[in-house]
Amino acid sequence: MRSLVISREGNTVSLQLTRGHTQLFWINP
Repeated sequence: MRSLVISREGNTVSLQLTRGHTQLFWINP
């Protein structure tokens, strides 16, 4: 399993993999 870092800024969830790839997910309330 690879480590996963989850950063939550306001209503934006950012998932960053140890591979160096970053995906941004916007959540609408």
